[in-house]
Amino acid sequence: MRVASEDLSLTPPASTHHWFSRGGVVVETGEGREVFVGGTLIGRFGPRDRAKRNAILMGLCGDPRIHLGKVSEAFGMSSETVRLMRRQFETEGLEAVVGRRPGGREQAKVSAPMRGKLEKMFEAGLTIDQARKKLRGRKLGRSTVGFIRTAWAARRTAAKAPQPSASEAVPVVELLPCVETHQASEPVSTQPAEEPQAVGERRSALAPDVIAQGSEEESLGAMQTIATVPPMSGGRWVQHVGSWLLIAMLARCGLHRYAQAAREDRVGADALRIALDAVAIALGLGQRCVEGVRRLATPSAGTLLRADHAPSTSWVRRTLGLFAQQLGGVRIHFAMAKEHIAKQGVVPDRVIFYIDNHLRPYTGKHTIRKGWRMQDKRVLPGTSDYYVHDEDGRPVLRVAVASHDSLTDWLPRLAKLLREAIGQEAKILLAFDRGGAFASHLALLRERNFEFVTYERKPFRTLLPSEFQQTLQDGKETIGVADARANLGRGRGRVRRVALRMPDARQVNLLAVSTLSPPELYAIMRGRWRQENGFKHGVERWGINQLDGRTTMPYPPDVIIPNPARSRLDRAL
Repeated sequence: MRVASEDLSLTPPASTHHWFSRGGVVVETGEGREVFVGGTLIGRFGPRDRAKRNAILMGLCGDPRIHLGKVSEAFGMSSETVRLMRRQFETEGLEAVVGRRPGGREQAKVSAPMRGKLEKMFEAGLTIDQARKKLRGRKLGRSTVGFIRTAWAARRTAAKAPQPSASEAVPVVELLPCVETHQASEPVSTQPAEEPQAVGERRSALAPDVIAQGSEEESLGAMQTIATVPPMSGGRWVQHVGSWLLIAMLARCGLHRYAQAAREDRVGADALRIALDAVAIALGLGQRCVEGVRRLATPSAGTLLRADHAPSTSWVRRTLGLFAQQLGGVRIHFAMAKEHIAKQGVVPDRVIFYIDNHLRPYTGKHTIRKGWRMQDKRVLPGTSDYYVHDEDGRPVLRVAVASHDSLTDWLPRLAKLLREAIGQEAKILLAFDRGGAFASHLALLRERNFEFVTYERKPFRTLLPSEFQQTLQDGKETIGVADARANLGRGRGRVRRVALRMPDARQVNLLAVSTLSPPELYAIMRGRWRQENGFKHGVERWGINQLDGRTTMPYPPDVIIPNPARSRLDRAL
């Protein structure tokens, strides 16, 4: 017998995420909507915040890659309404779109003669109510008259304000809610005026075809030709203007200063500055390689980069390539690293650094050496980068090692660089994982007057619970501590061994040469996760694995490269 069954399938809930591009989405929240692009919140608006909504929408529509139908649907608007708003934006500007009322209705229209009559009344000192009484033949709402008076007062204040001289002219920055804008009322020039005959002879600073195929001298000459930036004129609305904060932070760290010192005559000063700013802005916008410079090709790119138009990716590559010749990139890297390291030397007692390696995988077609990648638990072709981070997890130094040398090989070299930067008087404590915990290298660091803390490699003796005479607190957890000495063997002397008994009865040993207490050493090793989090953030946010993941450099002909097949035969024998 068959029994009629009722359909019990549940209707799926309505989605709160409305995608309008690969990285753009509008998320419905309880209080309104939030707009994300590339994982970054660019603005939010409530049910009645039409001004914010329209400003964000016009900013998105300025990107030619945005599909207008999808972005209209994501914002809950019709495509025809968005089309009319774009036309109004092109003809009347952003103020008209922001002040647009529901249904496209504009504010009460007042003729020019009527507006002039009202302004004359305001000049005579009449109030809003008195001006309304004077207008017998035309009834206007009090809010309309008040709006006209506000605009008149703003123009009057601006007219009375002192105008800056030509040498003091600066761009005026105005930030609308949730939209990055830059408004300049007067043209701004960052360079003195040129002679008339020189203006016609000067070429574009960002011409995409300036480097022709030829000798290196011709390339250098062409790069020098385009090194002059034309006078900058302020734009009305500038896209990505918030990236100026990132450029300012890089300048404060000394990037531009050291780059100009290392460029010599290989590349022009302005060309190098434009290339560095373009790459930094592209990475800040979520692009993971130099190709992301394409995203800066907007109508306001000239004002953003202080150039005549946006650079091409090939031009940026050529510029940075010329700068990197003759160890230009290495010199700027170590110069900035030395300054970052020296800033840590202000600590009177000791300076703490974390050292670890990160394998950058290679995704090209060539055959290169492989290294161990812990995240994948296998060997992969690539380059091992050795990073040095400070106590707060900020990177101060990176060394690329294509031969995948072990941590024990690079610990003494990195320690020497740190000592040269900080000085002989300051105490330097190095924290690293058990990959560097070998007796001979630990003894070497101790002999060179370095403090360190690391994990002890197994096997080691498991202590009885009664041997943990001390305790330390990690939040709500109580950890047993046994502070003793460990012999490195073969006449290498002794180091401290801090044995920790975890709440789950697991034992972890720390080897250290330091006068710090066990809780302080434990806190330092727990802080090593700041470095690991920095690796994760660098991969996911900045794309450090993609910056040069497809490039290779030929080995010198006299370098001996081990053959994996020979290594397997040696082990078998």
